Amino acid sequence: MVACATINCNHGMRFEAPHELATHQKMGKPLGVRLKRWDEMTTGNVKPVLQNVLRSAEDCKGTQRELLLQHLIMPNKSCEFGKNFGFSSIRSVSDYQHAVPVCDYEDLRDPILRMARGESNILTSEPVRRFFITSGSMAVPKYIPVTPSFIRDKSRAFQIFWDLVMEAHPGIVRNGLIFNFADTGDDQRTPGGLPCSSENSFWNAFWRGGAGKGQRPLPREILKIGDSEARMYTIARIMLETDLTVPMTSNPSTLVALADVIQRNATRLIAEVRSGGLTAGLSVSKEILAYMRSHFPGNPIRARELEVILNDGGALPAARVWPNLQLAVCWRSPAVAPYMDLLHPFLAGIPHRDYVTMASEGIMAIPLQDEVSGGILPIHTHFFEFIPEESWNEPCPATLLGHELEPLGNYVVVLSTSAGMYRYSIGDVVRVRGFVGSTPFIEFLHRAGHTCSLTGEKLTESQVADAVSDVSGRMRLVIHGFTLSPAVRPFPHYVLSVEFESPYSKRQLNDFLLSLDHDLGLRNIEYQSKRRSRRLGSPELYVLRPGSYAQLRQQRIRAGASDAQVKITGLIRDIDWHQQFQIIERISYESAA
Repeated sequence: MVACATINCNHGMRFEAPHELATHQKMGKPLGVRLKRWDEMTTGNVKPVLQNVLRSAEDCKGTQRELLLQHLIMPNKSCEFGKNFGFSSIRSVSDYQHAVPVCDYEDLRDPILRMARGESNILTSEPVRRFFITSGSMAVPKYIPVTPSFIRDKSRAFQIFWDLVMEAHPGIVRNGLIFNFADTGDDQRTPGGLPCSSENSFWNAFWRGGAGKGQRPLPREILKIGDSEARMYTIARIMLETDLTVPMTSNPSTLVALADVIQRNATRLIAEVRSGGLTAGLSVSKEILAYMRSHFPGNPIRARELEVILNDGGALPAARVWPNLQLAVCWRSPAVAPYMDLLHPFLAGIPHRDYVTMASEGIMAIPLQDEVSGGILPIHTHFFEFIPEESWNEPCPATLLGHELEPLGNYVVVLSTSAGMYRYSIGDVVRVRGFVGSTPFIEFLHRAGHTCSLTGEKLTESQVADAVSDVSGRMRLVIHGFTLSPAVRPFPHYVLSVEFESPYSKRQLNDFLLSLDHDLGLRNIEYQSKRRSRRLGSPELYVLRPGSYAQLRQQRIRAGASDAQVKITGLIRDIDWHQQFQIIERISYESAA
């Protein structure tokens, strides 16, 4: 067995790599990097589902080649795209890469709109049954075609994820699993009559009608409450009388909002558990009030249990409220680290697992372990290529296959799927954390282009998120939201707009700004160089009125975005970003120093 050296990475994650990794590469091939304790996962103690996943990861190159040629190219030779790009002559991965250029959504918008109008045999020979609508990072919504094969591909990936979760946590009870906190509405129709909705809404309906046909704690009527505060309050009210074993949501900010509602309204919620129903004053329908009176008529014993917990510590921590709670599931990438920090007091002592790294266009990683960001590349689901992040914006960027990636390298994901998205640059940047067999283990970092460079420093969102998380953690400052944006006057510099949880002192704000500037320099040597050479001005700190980011989320939701789609970026290029907020204090670097 090869001797290993430990490599420490962001957020305390630890990896193990052969000693040779630091000095050379064998025959030009990246040496494997293994997650800590990965050797334990390859022994006879491995449980069956995980063992199957590990075994299937051994031949990334061969598996991907077969998927491309047999499941993407061959079935689509006769469609318009297949004819135009010579699918009938493609015999290898290299043939495919030479025949089909890397594209983005705008390159596919016209054929997708034709499909939405009802034309068939355009991007796929298989009929398109519906579309997923996603706002993504674009101003104009994207319509993602959905074929039966695409649904099967995604369903298999979701099944693997949940099989792994259930295998690791056999105490999970399906009726105690809350896997969504909103339903974004009913289907719309394209001009050609095909249904379209958010992906979140589709899977809700799918699980209600099929795999999730059994009783669920949250009925659709509750999930469709329009006012998000009222909906989250009603969900909290139900959850307090539910034997919860797993809360799951993609975005951790949803769990942060839930925890906030529970803590702010603890006394009122306990009173309603005792008396039954919901008290007046919530923006909910008469039908919802009637439902709550009927199904939750009053539970004095449970109310007393909750009262004891609240009186004991002044809060309602999850582990005590739900003693059978097994696991919490949500994204835990570096980009959402501040939200994970906010969740820690509420979920203290509860294991956590990253959720599937995914977008409407496809699935990119399936987590294998608790407490680890990222997952294994799903090589049986889509065909994957990768563009080195530094080459992403080149006119014709060269791509690498999964088995060709470098450990700890950053790459933009390029997908080819059974829904007709061929060599589609999805714009997500991932980091290779290691390898399982020959298959990369990756984590999401940020969106390509979610960078900012005033004078060549090329700050990334993950660098900003890491710095804010580490500094606030060291100083024990709780942050509800933040965004770094550029400013051009009086001299180019950055402004961090941040919403703190009170109280804090002026000295803490000064120290926070100074430490942030230092930590950004540690993560980005160009930022450090530009600051030292005075080519980049000193940063400023704008303290926002409490509730600013919650209000921004509400504005996005009222504008048509679903809860799951509301993504407040930690780094933006908009010099006017802060003008939408009420600023209660401005801290300059000079005054802080």
